[in-house]
Amino acid sequence: MPVTRRSIDYWEKRAVERQKTYENVLAEYENRLRYDYKQAFTNIETDIQTIVGNYRKYTSQRFGVYLSMSDAQEFLNSAMNPELYQDLLTAWQGRGIDITDMLNRTGNYTSRITNKQVIRSTINQEMNRLGKNEVEFDKLAFRDVIQNVGDRTLYDVSRGTGLDLSMNRLNSDDIDAIMSTRWSGEMFSQRVWNNTSVLGDRMKSVFTLQQLSNRPTSELMKELVDLSDVGQYACSRLIRTEANAMRSLTEQKVSKDLGLKKYRIIATLDMRTSEVCQEKDLTIGEWEGAEVGIDIPPFHPNCRSIAVDYFENEDYSKLERIAKDPVTGKTTYIPGNMTYDQWMKRPGMPNKPNITKPKVAKSAPVTPTTVTPNKRKIDRDVEIKQINDKHSNFQFSVTNKSDFNVVLNDMTPEQLNMYNKLSDNFSRNTYTYRRSGAAYYPGERSVKMSLDSYAYEKKIGYSRQSALSTKLHEEFHQLDHILFETDFGKLDPNLVRQNPTMWQPPRAFTDIRTPYGAKMISAIDQDIIAFMNEAIDLSNANSQAGMYPHPKVTNLVRLSKDDILSTMSHLLTNYNDQKTRAQISMFTDAVGLSTGGRISPYANGFWGHDNSYNKQRGKNGATSETWANFGAAFFTDNEETKTVIKKIMPKTWTTMTEILSEIIDYALDHEIKYK
Repeated sequence: MPVTRRSIDYWEKRAVERQKTYENVLAEYENRLRYDYKQAFTNIETDIQTIVGNYRKYTSQRFGVYLSMSDAQEFLNSAMNPELYQDLLTAWQGRGIDITDMLNRTGNYTSRITNKQVIRSTINQEMNRLGKNEVEFDKLAFRDVIQNVGDRTLYDVSRGTGLDLSMNRLNSDDIDAIMSTRWSGEMFSQRVWNNTSVLGDRMKSVFTLQQLSNRPTSELMKELVDLSDVGQYACSRLIRTEANAMRSLTEQKVSKDLGLKKYRIIATLDMRTSEVCQEKDLTIGEWEGAEVGIDIPPFHPNCRSIAVDYFENEDYSKLERIAKDPVTGKTTYIPGNMTYDQWMKRPGMPNKPNITKPKVAKSAPVTPTTVTPNKRKIDRDVEIKQINDKHSNFQFSVTNKSDFNVVLNDMTPEQLNMYNKLSDNFSRNTYTYRRSGAAYYPGERSVKMSLDSYAYEKKIGYSRQSALSTKLHEEFHQLDHILFETDFGKLDPNLVRQNPTMWQPPRAFTDIRTPYGAKMISAIDQDIIAFMNEAIDLSNANSQAGMYPHPKVTNLVRLSKDDILSTMSHLLTNYNDQKTRAQISMFTDAVGLSTGGRISPYANGFWGHDNSYNKQRGKNGATSETWANFGAAFFTDNEETKTVIKKIMPKTWTTMTEILSEIIDYALDHEIKYK
């Protein structure tokens, strides 16, 4: 076929024009989906405001803007006013929502329905409706994109060659075949439901007992608005990424049908282009056997690269490429055979791309490629996929997977990079182990635990049903031992001399003979001493000690009986329920260990280790366990629990956060592996 009757410049420009047309087609569907998301969240907000307002009206509650913990408990568990419930059912039916399932689950008895059930049903119903609408919109959009790209490609080829190609138009079967391609292991509809499911779970977590108490309704609504922005962004990213895949598959089919053999990748020449697209720029491949996501775009979410037909024996140096000058921001032209890497190495170009994050809510479950200054770029979605791949051999239930990904989606790109590299060491781990409690086995370099034993989550009242706090805790023990074999674990000779009774060789970077371990134990002991002195002050005040007050503690070496009794009394008085005791477990564990069991919160019903372990491990146990507890809290606890921990261990939290930040930076340029 004389496909080069026109100049090579014609073919490249027509490919770029097709890209613009395809984006215009997509924009219309994106706008419709954004509207649908806004409407869904407006409906949810209206329903919840109505439910809260009704509760205040009909129960004559004494609370004002805020709900106390007991008020929140009563609100969630109290039965809904029957008249209001009927009004809500009518509203749901008016939105086209099927209420049969809701009625079946409550046995048609409105007296059995609590406010909590209705809130959860409101979220479930709207998310289901949103998911169905999004799948249908996506189908329409993708069919439109495929047909549009196919037709315009044939039109451009027809104009360029003078051939009549009307018989080559894609038919319905061709379009169906392209749409059914599982280019990344899942159909697009599965990814839609994954997004809406995670979003729904996050929304429900806003209306838990802990979140409702001591927070104004306006703050809760603001959180819903933020989640709406998150959902819209995830939706937009998904439809653009999927449509790009459909576009590439369409171009591939049409080109193969026309007898064209090769393609070349064209990346966008600006400072937002991802690292993978920079490397792929102007690479050439065979259409036959090319796979989306590996050989042809999209290479990542929101990918802007395109694949165009490549003609051998043509001089591409005579073409021009459009680029955006990173200094002036103006459009410039460069030779058509200049790659992204060559463009970036020209005189006057900045050293590193300054990639800007999109404006989305902080709690966004997904964020596109980002950059740390002077470090390599990190693609969140690639990191999350790799982490999930590394966990694919473990027997995770559907609930485990969902809960795990909620935690992953809360991590920053840099944190994901660190955890991804740590996951390289998990091959020996077992997450279905039930013979004994969870533990890290240094000799085996493995963690043994059961994700179904989630006592901590139950005590605090988290909605997740997986022991992710335990998982991160034990994995931070692994990280502790791995880092000992790096500069983090170097012993300080002065600290070794200061601890002559410690004859055992160290095996963790938290060992108090390393600079990092020394920082940790100093902060831990300062926080314990501050708590003990607070307890002593209260004891002196209550006992009216007068001229003979009990002296304050200055160190943990010598503790009197009164010191110990005051401390335990303070703990038992202020943390007298299961939830708060779970929340301060990092502190009570540290107290038992750092005092060598002389103060034993564990023996008085608090979380921690028994006295034999406390005596054996001592200060090194305090740093090791506090580090593991911190890692679990940092990545899996909610803000309420973190606030409790920061209040009782302010110096420890600050110190641990600074050390973790150093490790995250270290992971940008280094592997995290056992030697």
